[in-house]
Amino acid sequence: LITPAPFHPLWEFFASVDDDPSIHFEKRSPYPTISLVCSQAIEGKQDITQHIGERNQETLLKMGVVELEKRFRNLYLHP
Repeated sequence: LITPAPFHPLWEFFASVDDDPSIHFEKRSPYPTISLVCSQAIEGKQDITQHIGERNQETLLKMGVVELEKRFRNLYLHP
């Protein structure tokens, strides 16, 4: 079984007004992309995938939306 993992330049999680917009960068990419993940590779590893998600969120929040937007724009200027 294959699980699609979509990424998009304008990706936004459904979020409340209180959420930091930095988190949206977790699923952003310079171009629309779909990563195909073999479901068997992640079955039974929810603790690992949860840790990855938590670490991503921690890093994105630490960087802040201004820095993330700057770096994202630079991807288009310097492909």
